[in-house]
Amino acid sequence: MTDTHSPLDEYREQLSERIAASAPELAEEVLATITREVPELVGPDPRLRDFMAQVLTAHLENLRAAIAYHVPADTAFVPLATTEHARLLAERDVPVDRILLGYQVAQRPIARALMEYLAALVEDRDELTQTINGALEYAFAGGDAAVQAATRAHAEAQNVWLRSRGAGLSQRVDAVLDGVVSDVAAAEQMLGYTMSGTHVAAVVWLDEASAYPRDLLEAERQLQGLRGVQDALLVPRDERTLVCWLNSPLSVHVNEWMETARRSSPSARIAFGEPATGIDGFRLTYRQTQAAGGVLAAARPKITRVVRYKDVAAVSFLVDQPVESKAWVEEMLGDLAGAGEGKERLRHTLHVFLDEGENAIAASRRLFVHRNTVKYRVDQARKLLPEPFESRRMDIALALHYCEWVPLWKEP
Repeated sequence: MTDTHSPLDEYREQLSERIAASAPELAEEVLATITREVPELVGPDPRLRDFMAQVLTAHLENLRAAIAYHVPADTAFVPLATTEHARLLAERDVPVDRILLGYQVAQRPIARALMEYLAALVEDRDELTQTINGALEYAFAGGDAAVQAATRAHAEAQNVWLRSRGAGLSQRVDAVLDGVVSDVAAAEQMLGYTMSGTHVAAVVWLDEASAYPRDLLEAERQLQGLRGVQDALLVPRDERTLVCWLNSPLSVHVNEWMETARRSSPSARIAFGEPATGIDGFRLTYRQTQAAGGVLAAARPKITRVVRYKDVAAVSFLVDQPVESKAWVEEMLGDLAGAGEGKERLRHTLHVFLDEGENAIAASRRLFVHRNTVKYRVDQARKLLPEPFESRRMDIALALHYCEWVPLWKEP
């Protein structure tokens, strides 16, 4: 809002008096609406209800004062109870989207009350519309400021919770991984996790600035609920990284788990190890997640967000030494390692052709092109190789597999 005259100016005093007179009843109405539609914001802990009541009372008082004293609408004050309420919700693992919904629910009766107050004060319809818009600007600005403050407080509280929860557990897990603790019974007692059966480790991390710790918690919930999982050990390493072990006594469904992870955790990257048994398997599958995670971190942007070790095992050894690996790949592929979409298309075609057992028909189905196109591209690719393909078949296949994951050249 600016300092110019607003239709609301003529009614500021009367409207602020109406807000003050009806604030207790309006706060109770809003609280009842939230209790009915978003009950986790007000219970079962009685402190949640108390904080929510304080938030509503303070919000209405700030709204009254801002209207009465011509405070610019974009200068909204946030009640201290807003952040305390959000922190308490974070400790109880209430998702932040429920907080956002709660504030949206709260705006409805407040907006309705403002319109009713002004309808009783303003006779001219056009003036009424402009006056209502001015009053709602104040209400929505205060609500938006509260939402932003609550979201920040919720995220900060979850960071603290994750760190405090993970610190001691991380140390105990490291003792098992490093072999300091090798007795199965002692390891199970320390970690509260079953060492018998088959383990599959996974590392989950957030690498986008837009991702929040709640995304990590959502990934954690999804992992625990995967089909066939009998026991799960989940260890937050920090507010953006989670390591977990999934124990399945019978068959393991890693590919199915990967597909579920792709669908349900769009902002997280996840690297799975391979199934392994016993305490040695507990360690092995973890080391595999670290190797697979290294490939995923180095991979082309958006190639995939979920991977398992067996799909990138050979590449993982190369990723650890990127300078030497790039030189080796260029040596193996020669001119085929060059930059540009054309060379990349030839590399990809040759890779698929080899992956399909040098079957042009199968490769054409995967590439959605005619088999003659596959044959042509393969011939063109082979002409660019520095040595006859037959003499270095395995090396060339590995070099092409590396290129599928890790870009040789900086991508636009």
